[in-house]
Amino acid sequence: MEPQDTVTDRILHALGRAPDCDLEDLVLRCSDFTLQEVLVEVNRLCQWGHVLLTPKGALTYTVRLAA
Repeated sequence: MEPQDTVTDRILHALGRAPDCDLEDLVLRCSDFTLQEVLVEVNRLCQWGHVLLTPKGALTYTVRLAA
């Protein structure tokens, strides 16, 4: 990844490489950004219909690109 990548770029790239990614793994893949930055962007991308966030278990979520 390039250092100037935005959090959006990083999230979309990570999900392109791992289509069904645990939210925790996604946060680790975006380690250049804070937890809050990643969560806010995942929320925004969900609201805009770009990604889907689904519960996997107690306090565990899966994030994937929307079809």
